[in-house]
Amino acid sequence: MPICCTNTRWPALILITVIFSTIGCKGFLNPHKVPIQQGNIVTQEMVNLLQPGMTKKQVKFVLGTPLIVNILNNDQWYYIYTLRLGNGQTAKKELAVTFVDNKLTILEGDYKPAVDKAISGKAISDKSVVNDSISSPSSAI
Repeated sequence: MPICCTNTRWPALILITVIFSTIGCKGFLNPHKVPIQQGNIVTQEMVNLLQPGMTKKQVKFVLGTPLIVNILNNDQWYYIYTLRLGNGQTAKKELAVTFVDNKLTILEGDYKPAVDKAISGKAISDKSVVNDSISSPSSAI
């Protein structure tokens, strides 16, 4: 009978060799890390729909419920979005919306309204106008 079949140490030695050879491969045993999204997804198209003078209800319809509402000042809303990739990189976008007398007055953060919309000065007072502009196919998100 061959010597490898009579010795019980051969299977253990082969197993140890396989384990140590796979440990040497960088990234071979690393688990997959899923990207983590947190907060409100706000796009530039959504911000372009905002107009000075819009009510809180109209802004909430366009952007969704704010992630943070300032407790001391209900007229400040914050939309924050964070994406953490599996490799550790993080992307963060912020938008602060401020109202005066229940009308949109200030936008601050990583998004800027379109120049042509901001300059036109077309005030929207009817909710149906906002609803029509959001549901149009050209502004689909």
